Amino acid sequence: MTQLEGNPRAALAEQGLELPANATVRIIRDIGGDPDLEAQVALWETGKTTGVYELRVPSSPQIEDRELSEADLEAVSGGDNTYCCCCSPCCCCT
Repeated sequence: MTQLEGNPRAALAEQGLELPANATVRIIRDIGGDPDLEAQVALWETGKTTGVYELRVPSSPQIEDRELSEADLEAVSGGDNTYCCCCSPCCCCT
């Protein structure tokens, strides 16, 4: 069990989200579909009036799992020279 599930109030407080003393927190793991940040914000706002804060948290991380191609590996190892110095704060070109 994660701290979010075991003590959601403390987990949220660690992230700077203080709840009213009489608030209830519900952790929903089976969210179905893709996570929706706008919907989560709306649920948080609704919690301010109802006292029930619903957090929709996917049960598994939403991470793409695939092998990197040779081109991907070259790009992250410095082999990709498509970097434009004009986008960099230390740019010396004009």
